[in-house]
Parts: sequence; structure tokens; C-alpha cells
Amino acid sequence: MKSFWMVFIFLVTCGQLTNGCLTPAPELAGQSRTWQMSRLPPELGPLAHASCYANDQRLIVWGGTRDDQDEIWNNRLGIYEKGKWTVFDESAGPRPRVEASATGFNDQFFIVGGVSPQGEVLSDSFMFQVDRHRWQGLGSPLDKAPRRRASLIGHEKRVWLYGGRQGNREEALNGIDLSNLTWFQLPLKRTIPSRMGHSALAIEGKLMIWGGWEPLDSAGRSKKLKSDGYWIDLSTGEVKEIPAPPVEVLSPRANMHTHEFAGEVYIWGGASEDKRANRGAVYRISDQSWTPLPPIPDARFEDLSHPQMTWIEGQGFLLSGGRFADGSFNQVVYLLSSEHKQWQALPWLEFPLGRIAHCFVFQAPDRVHVVGGLGEDRGGHLVQFDEIWTLSLIDP
Repeated sequence: MKSFWMVFIFLVTCGQLTNGCLTPAPELAGQSRTWQMSRLPPELGPLAHASCYANDQRLIVWGGTRDDQDEIWNNRLGIYEKGKWTVFDESAGPRPRVEASATGFNDQFFIVGGVSPQGEVLSDSFMFQVDRHRWQGLGSPLDKAPRRRASLIGHEKRVWLYGGRQGNREEALNGIDLSNLTWFQLPLKRTIPSRMGHSALAIEGKLMIWGGWEPLDSAGRSKKLKSDGYWIDLSTGEVKEIPAPPVEVLSPRANMHTHEFAGEVYIWGGASEDKRANRGAVYRISDQSWTPLPPIPDARFEDLSHPQMTWIEGQGFLLSGGRFADGSFNQVVYLLSSEHKQWQALPWLEFPLGRIAHCFVFQAPDRVHVVGGLGEDRGGHLVQFDEIWTLSLIDP
């Protein structure tokens, strides 16, 4: 059973949580910087496929898998603050799972659904109260639908859940009202296709949905990739379509990385039918136009799988890790500049070994973290890492 789940989890592209920060970071390009490494606490162990969230005070790490014990499922939560770890057990918290939806918002950490070690798709939800250091069960969304790899997004005074369930159409959005920590539903003015592996962004009172797989079968699988999208008004439930990009600009895809900055939505990478992972586009909200982004200037990145990306305000997208078609791991960090919309390799020293299934998180105002992951050690053996690497962005 252990080997089955390790192979299953390895094949799943895990979403990554990052914190949107308004504080501009120092200029990244042209500066040689050095990473600092320390070990994860043994309670977390060698860790891959974890969910991570950072704000300006702390980094939260939850879930994932470990390869140093018979029970591969990690169900502990760790808080990294001022260079020190505090680890909390699963008491009153969620049972072990993968493919859960997770997000941090207002200094709280939320989890919905996922898949248990027995293969059961779950519908329960939990919140970790950071100030009280404890889990609180929140029940299930009102539709009671089991979900895996749905989107979970905090916006204003609510946390919104979309997609990730079996079924062809979505008739309502489920949300958590943070004033009383109860689930509610927002009926949609028109139904929209359900999906998973999509992008979801909350922007000025609206939820943007784009791409992904649709529809889902009973096992959560689909081979139909999408390039359509929708705006959902989070006050009224009004739905408006987003025009699909021309296929030569951006082909249908899922599991892409997205971020909105200055009225533009950046979309990069992911799984596509044409196997062109080294592609992306910018969607300008004001005129609904699509503009292609240039590829990373290295032919190997055309087949790069499972990289992680994080956004640094005023700079752009950072790309870390991933695995090439020949099985080797990417060892270079690239920056996609939001100003010039060009890729540039960064001259950083002592960078952590190439990996996948790691957390790659920007912590405002001036730090980047790499947590855990799966890769090769210096002897060429496939291992999970028990490391946290931290890079200061303050000019040396």
C-alpha cells in the first residue's frame, strides 16, 4: 500500500499556496545571493507535497508525505517564526489526506476535502487558529459534495470554494462566513461547468475562474482540457464569460500558475495537450485581451514538469525546480519580470538541489523559502528532503 500511494502522489501535481504581499521587494536580477539551509524538525521529517502559506510574521506548513517511516502521511502542522519551529499534532484536526484544498487568510489556515489513505474523497473542513494554536472543525459545505483539488480563496470577510467535485455543472458557490465560521451558498445567475486543476483568483469583489479539466468522472479524472473562463460577482452571483485566448497564444491547460498584478493576469505552464509546458500568456482585464509570454530560453523547459512558482510584487514570477523529460531536475531559478515580461536566470549561490513537490513561498517583505521536496541527493538517489532553505532579498 505504501508503494502504491507514493507512486500515486508522485504523479499528482500539487498546488502551492503563496501570500500576496503589497510591499515591493529589492531588485532581484543582477545580484548574486546565497541561500541559508536548516533542518526541518524531526516531527515533520523529510517532507514532500505539503501545503504552505506565509504572511509577514510566519510560515505555516501542513500535510504532505514523508519517506522515513511506514506511515507516509504527515498530519502535523508546523509554524516557522523568527527562525524557530513549533509543531502541532493532529489532535482535533483533519485526518490524513492528499489533494486537499488549503489556504491561509487573516492569519488563519483552512482545509477542505481531499483524498484519504483509503481512497475516500472527503467533504469535511477545518480551520487552524494560529493565535490559539488549535484546530476547529467547520463541518461540510452545504452541498455536501466530496471534493479534491478544488480552489479555496479568502477574499474580504469570506473564504470561497469552487470546483473539485464530480458533476458537470456548478449552480452555486460555497463559502465560509468568517464572522460566524459557518458555511453558506451564493446561488449563481447561470450554471457554469465544474472543473478541477483550474486557476482561481479573487479580484475586486469577483472570482476569476480559468482553464482546468472538465467534466470529472467518479474517479476524479478527465481528459478534456479547457481554455474558457468566467467572472463571478461575489455579491450578486452574476456570471460573465472570459473570452478564450487564441490557441496559438495559449492552448487549453490545467495545473498552471497564475497571479494578478496591476490589472493583468499572468498564466504560466501546466499540463496541455500539445505538451508545451514552456508557455504562458497575460490576460489584460480592462480590454479582455490576451498577449503571449516568451518561453524560457532553454529548450529543455518545453517538457518541464512540476515546477513551483511564487510571485514577488514589483518583480514578477520566480520559477524553481521541476523535472525534465530525461529525468534530471532543474537547478536554476528563473525570474519572469513583470516590467519587461522576459525571463532571466538568477545568479544565486548555494541554491538547494533541484526538486519537485516542494513549497516555494515568498514571505513579505524580503524572504523566499524552499521547504522539503522530492529530488536526487548528491549521490543520485531519489529522496525526500528534510530542509528549509531561506534566501534574503535584502541587497548584499
